Amino acid sequence: MAATDTRTVTAQEARKAILRCFQKQRPVFLWGPPGIGKTYEVTKTLEELDQQAQCNYTFVSGKTKATGLFKLLYDNRFPDCVLVLDDIDSVFDSEDSLN
Repeated sequence: MAATDTRTVTAQEARKAILRCFQKQRPVFLWGPPGIGKTYEVTKTLEELDQQAQCNYTFVSGKTKATGLFKLLYDNRFPDCVLVLDDIDSVFDSEDSLN
């Protein structure tokens, strides 16, 4: 599958993809309409990994600025860190954020 291909997955397939990406230390991107369980599946999967002491995750949702995003990326740069960015479109609200 090419990097720009998309496909529809079930919740169980999404969970498997999240785990596979975590094990390989690769990013995963989930997108889709509201209310289909994206946030729920990610949170549930990371809580299980956290309980097993396999990861340390930070969940960010809502408003943030470019400087805040940079700090989050820096603070979560370690191999066992997982950073979840959920609905942070506000980072692109100002012209300064895009420079």
